[in-house]
Amino acid sequence: MDFTRWTPLTDQTGTADHVAIWGSRFGGDVIFTDLKYGKGVKVFAEDNPQLMMYALGIYDEWDWAYDIKKFTLRICQPRLGHFDSWEITTKDLLRFGEKVHRGAHQALQPDAPRRAGEKQCRFCKVKATCPAVLDAIGQIADDTFDVLEPLTPAGAKRQALVVDKAPKSLVALPPVAELTTQHLARILPYRKMVEGWFKAAYTEAERRALDGQTVEGWKIVDG
Repeated sequence: MDFTRWTPLTDQTGTADHVAIWGSRFGGDVIFTDLKYGKGVKVFAEDNPQLMMYALGIYDEWDWAYDIKKFTLRICQPRLGHFDSWEITTKDLLRFGEKVHRGAHQALQPDAPRRAGEKQCRFCKVKATCPAVLDAIGQIADDTFDVLEPLTPAGAKRQALVVDKAPKSLVALPPVAELTTQHLARILPYRKMVEGWFKAAYTEAERRALDGQTVEGWKIVDG
């Protein structure tokens, strides 16, 4: 399927695992299925940009014959026992295509904005040295904690701890501040992005050290 006309690049194509098209007096329907044989990441059909780009390729090639009105996009991921489907009208698909067209041209500009995130940075080859990722992680920390209540001991009362003349067995420390369940819930969605970035940054620093560069505060040892 060729979706070159929606991008500023040439020869933009994809291979379909299964396509079925049929027409009626109300217009044509398409079912497109993409086989995902991996099991590391579960893939969903709803708003899936790859599937929609492929659907645009199907539209470009076959709409003249079938007057396509609707697409059913499906994911077949047998190693996870995962089978997902989602419907989109041709009108909404073409609206997505126009958004891609604008974004693709913008992305190729020298000053194109970078919007870091767990999903879009997961397989990026340059995330270890990307300033946008560092900025995003800093923003995550700010946004996560600024909107939450201050950390105070749960149920603790501000009172002096009197230990003079008290047997050691009767001296109890006041409760300490702990992360609340609300804090933990806000932090966890960013775990993969932050861990992935630190791993990539470490690997890049190690590569540079092995290449003879000085990484201040670190050294390469045989082991």
